Amino acid sequence: AVAKGLAECVNQGLAKVIGVSNYDKADMIKMAEALESYGIPLAVNQCEYSVVRRHPEVSGLLRECRQRGIVFQGYASLANGRLSGKYSRINEAPRTYRFSSYPMHYLEGTLNVLKRIAEERGVPIPAVALNYCINKGVVPLVGIRNSEQAEQNMQALGWRLTLEEVKQIEAVSMEGYTTALWQHG
Repeated sequence: AVAKGLAECVNQGLAKVIGVSNYDKADMIKMAEALESYGIPLAVNQCEYSVVRRHPEVSGLLRECRQRGIVFQGYASLANGRLSGKYSRINEAPRTYRFSSYPMHYLEGTLNVLKRIAEERGVPIPAVALNYCINKGVVPLVGIRNSEQAEQNMQALGWRLTLEEVKQIEAVSMEGYTTALWQHG
């Protein structure tokens, strides 16, 4: 019923494309196939994805998106500021119910690797974290509050991490988790 309604929106010119948010692989496939029956492709799936929330990759969701031509947008690409240098063990991020809401001491190994790569490349840590997402075929979404953050984030463009750097990051990355109440990506 939802797919039919969304397809009607496209057919009536109320929308150009259809996207979903927080769909796991099975739900995304179901929606994509339902939309296909109306001649409408599923264009995008948006889920949380970062160095410390790789569940969409590990679960096969990213691969399925690529195979179906569905854009994968990753929100919280800097783990709600945890991968930006904004927070530290002394200055903890506010606790939220998001999946990447780890205490900062859990992330020290990850941040150390990101920092080392950033120093070697001459870019800020957020640029490395965002470039990692781009390397995985993810369109990263980040909140930008000032021009300095925009400039830092733009430094993720125009280069790619090496395979060895990706392996180093993955050695200290996290899959993340889902809960009974919020099974997504």
